[in-house]
Amino acid sequence: MIFNANFEHPAVAYQPVRGDYANYWYTYFASGCLQSGEAT
Repeated sequence: MIFNANFEHPAVAYQPVRGDYANYWYTYFASGCLQSGEAT
């Protein structure tokens, strides 16, 4: 429980760039890049 409560917490909670990266990769994978035969 202590490990879970203190794991992977950034020093600065407000990080909008991380959201931008997440949206980029979600759009990339959701667009069907894996269905087009592209190797990962």
